[in-house]
Amino acid sequence: MEAIKIKDKTIQYKKVYRRIRYPRLEFKTGCLVVILPENYCGEEKLLLKHKEWILKKVHFIEDALKEVKGLELNSNIDKATFTKKVEKIVKEFEKELDVKVNKIFFRKMKTKWGSCSSDGNITINKLLMFLPVRFIRYIVFHEILHTIHRKHNTEFYNVIKKKFKNSEKIEKELFSYWFLLVEREGYGMI
Repeated sequence: MEAIKIKDKTIQYKKVYRRIRYPRLEFKTGCLVVILPENYCGEEKLLLKHKEWILKKVHFIEDALKEVKGLELNSNIDKATFTKKVEKIVKEFEKELDVKVNKIFFRKMKTKWGSCSSDGNITINKLLMFLPVRFIRYIVFHEILHTIHRKHNTEFYNVIKKKFKNSEKIEKELFSYWFLLVEREGYGMI
């Protein structure tokens, strides 16, 4: 791990080299990852160029970690009940959005709550079963919406905000739950 000081914060980051054209920054479960083209040097300049974005993300993560203490996981649900609940929610949102989901898959995912393939298959993280239903509904809607809007763009978020007025709060709470589950499941910071 490397580190850089931005304002009053020392921020650790992981440096990864890949066969890409342009460098990029990502936060993976709370850890800053600097993805660089092969033979790239000078990531400090890149980090300082994006220091405000990095600080905003770091503060968001710190707030989410504080919230973890007040959260509880639902341990009274079995996989079959969870699967049926998700299938029912999918049917509801398919009708509302006038779309058809091809298949629903369930698996434990290490970095996200769900995904939607270009053929209309959605994958739901099994760990969602431990969260309150309102979060399951949010994630299922989010993934089904990707059958219409593939990218996280303005149109996508306009629909999300119309359906879930408190979407920013939900996203923050989901992040807090993620940290709680990461701790519980023993993933570490990945």
